[in-house]
Amino acid sequence: MSGKQQLIKVVTRIILPDGAKEQILQNAEGTLYLKENDYFLRYRDVNEEDSGESWTTIKWPSLDNRDNKKQEVTIIRQGNVKMKQTFIENQEELGYYHTPLGIFDIKTKTAHVEIQQNNQEIHIEYQLWINRQLAGQYQVKISYKDIPEKEKV
Repeated sequence: MSGKQQLIKVVTRIILPDGAKEQILQNAEGTLYLKENDYFLRYRDVNEEDSGESWTTIKWPSLDNRDNKKQEVTIIRQGNVKMKQTFIENQEELGYYHTPLGIFDIKTKTAHVEIQQNNQEIHIEYQLWINRQLAGQYQVKISYKDIPEKEKV
């Protein structure tokens, strides 16, 4: 399946239950493609903490396929870490997080999802529970842009 090569930036801001704050910045190159009225943004995710590599796929409906009342984003990781999270504004969703250390049940309570297709950005705000314990408040901003032809390898 072919698509457009993209530069991807993911900024995750976390407020932990004790009030401490963290920020994670990730830059990657990946591919954006459209399949059956859904967009898919796929990139290789190398994480030193997990001692391995995974592929991350972010899925959202195209403008033609989107119910204006419900914006939905799904993030799937495959490889050394397996994870699936779905984010639907004002809803709780169950998912899983499978690492070499074990399998964890996760739940997200999404406060806000905004897909800005024209600006090539996705914003997600949610609470995350891992094995029924609050892990924190998360704000994720995913931005992507075409790689200019002259920069492609």
